[in-house]
Amino acid sequence: MTYLLICGCLTLMFAAIWLCRSDDRPVAAVMTASAAYYGLGGQIYWAEYQRGVFAGLQWDPAKLSEASVVVAATALATVLCIVSVGALGRWSKRERVRDAYHVRKLLPPPVNEARGIFEIAFLLIGISCALYVLAKSSFAANFNFDTRGQLFLIAYQLSDILVAWICFDVARRGIKTTNLAVIGFFILYAVLVGFRYKIAIVALPLIIYGLTSPMSRPRKWAVISSSTLGVLVLFSVMTLFRVKFAAPDFTRGVQNLGTNLTYGAFAEANVLFGMASIMRVHIEGQVTAGLQPIVDAVLELVPRLILPFRTTGEYLRPMVQGFLTDQGMKSGTAYPWIGEFVIMFGRWGLLVGPPAFAGLYFLMKRFIRAAAGDLRQYYMGLYLLAGIVGYYHFGRGYTPQLLKCYLFVCLPFILMCLERLLPARTFRISLLVPVRTRAAR
Repeated sequence: MTYLLICGCLTLMFAAIWLCRSDDRPVAAVMTASAAYYGLGGQIYWAEYQRGVFAGLQWDPAKLSEASVVVAATALATVLCIVSVGALGRWSKRERVRDAYHVRKLLPPPVNEARGIFEIAFLLIGISCALYVLAKSSFAANFNFDTRGQLFLIAYQLSDILVAWICFDVARRGIKTTNLAVIGFFILYAVLVGFRYKIAIVALPLIIYGLTSPMSRPRKWAVISSSTLGVLVLFSVMTLFRVKFAAPDFTRGVQNLGTNLTYGAFAEANVLFGMASIMRVHIEGQVTAGLQPIVDAVLELVPRLILPFRTTGEYLRPMVQGFLTDQGMKSGTAYPWIGEFVIMFGRWGLLVGPPAFAGLYFLMKRFIRAAAGDLRQYYMGLYLLAGIVGYYHFGRGYTPQLLKCYLFVCLPFILMCLERLLPARTFRISLLVPVRTRAAR
């Protein structure tokens, strides 16, 4: 019955993709893939293959089945909300007028290819912060987790600005040597610090961009297939050998390569255990946190210099204690997006979550739509948003961390799009790309 419900939800989600507006299809497709991975893939691997054993405890298969169905069903509800809003936009005369105006205002790519001050600043900030994180990681002789300091954590967050820079530069100029070098640097940095999500949020928009590019179909599918396969293999290898803020430890023994690679591929689907714990504590136990996740998200933006004794994330304590074993409590297991709504509102979160999640997507989409200067910027912004909402936010519900992702990835992209409105052309500087004027052409 569990698989019937999950497959039914996924089938409806696949059908709903084609009912979406064309600009909403990327997020619907990525969300469908995430639901298939976490809901169906997680259920098959963790409940069937691993027999529900996780963190030193054998979990009740019924609880994991409930968690899987909730993940798939709430994802379906969110996609249906996106389809419904898009349909209302088609029927609304006001929205049709707004769409027509939006298409008219989207100009061709600017003739002047000089980089703006925001582009240069974000590139330098991102690279500098990434290098600082690497210098302060275990590559340094005096590395100590307890003495990294706040500057280290700030630099770690700011390094994600490179994702926005890469997407904007590709949208503005296409694939060039400069952005390929930055892409390679960022992937190497993500591997060395041991965080897979960084690779995913930069790879997803580029893969979708490749699917919509004018390349020939055989070449397009060859590039996309090899890129996707490479990302999946890299994810599996990083799961087996990664060490946070250190180079991968390839000295670890691997007895059965096939089994371990399978574990690496589905390790991230262990969010089902986090969701099962949340349902046990916050639905069955009727424990709710209210708006504390939002309060904590705001507090985490306040420097400790101003609030030196601030504490955040305490609302997760009941969920962590729901893992029962000491190993489970220290595992750092995440939970999917719907888990945050259940923590806040209990069982009502299952109803509030999908329209609120869809509303967040449309809010960010409106910002990108208002900022984009041409169709390539607009659609690349949507591809970037699809990766963040459909993958990163979908699989990680912790609001304080998610807010930082939106601030340090989406906001810089929007600012670089808006820079064309600056009246002072003297701010435009050529960096590695020659200035091309209309006369030169």
